[in-house]
Amino acid sequence: MQDDLREGQKAQVIALGVHYFDLLSELTAREGVALEQAFDRPHLDLPPVDLDDPQGEQRLQHALFFPAEDDESPVLAFTHFRVVPVLRHIGWLTPENS
Repeated sequence: MQDDLREGQKAQVIALGVHYFDLLSELTAREGVALEQAFDRPHLDLPPVDLDDPQGEQRLQHALFFPAEDDESPVLAFTHFRVVPVLRHIGWLTPENS
């Protein structure tokens, strides 16, 4: 029983990870939206951020950058990455309907 529950949770986490990756891909496909390293640290020799060729060797914090005239993309990102996870956590959304 407990193992079945853990497997179900793992499947949900994987599904959410795929969802977030797809959302990042959609956002960065918008004109002027970029996914880059959050901090400029040349002394660390961090790899470039590339969703088509992700690296898993060095941990780094990412940041989405939006053009000043874009009013929609930042709202979509905030909603999907901050609001929806909280609503899911408190039970107002399930992974199926979010």
